[in-house]
Amino acid sequence: MAIWQFSVSLVPIEGLLNHYGKLIEVVPEYGEMDPENPPDLDNPVDYPNYWQNAQYLTDIAKRVSEILPQIESWSSEALMFGEERGNKVEIWNNDVYCRIDARSPDPNLLRLIADLAAEFKCVVVLKEGGRVVPGDVESLNIAFLESKAVNFCLDPAGFIKAGKHALHSEK
Repeated sequence: MAIWQFSVSLVPIEGLLNHYGKLIEVVPEYGEMDPENPPDLDNPVDYPNYWQNAQYLTDIAKRVSEILPQIESWSSEALMFGEERGNKVEIWNNDVYCRIDARSPDPNLLRLIADLAAEFKCVVVLKEGGRVVPGDVESLNIAFLESKAVNFCLDPAGFIKAGKHALHSEK
């Protein structure tokens, strides 16, 4: 994930309820994706499959293909749409991972993510810390505008100088 990419996953509400017994504010394993707190590769996080009972990943792929072209996947287990260094959606059997390029954001992709969340009864989970965001356009747009990706794009030098990223080194 590049610093200019705003990344989220769609997570079915039913899967969260089945696993936790309630809706939660932070999905811990997605918090491991935070670039400021890289995962401990010696102790990998065990991901529950929140999509286990979902039968509509094919429907999601069809909807995504309406605005992003399908690209060759580096894994036989995933469908990928968009472009590697820009807007991209990856559909796995246990995740719907979305990246929005904050250098040239596509409002149609933000809207599609919100529409998919509503249609397929999902929440949006931010890769910056695992925080759960309601799957509506307004909440998603606010999260996008407050993201590190947007802050970096608005002021790269100020962002780096302030040390708001994982590449910052202490002197």
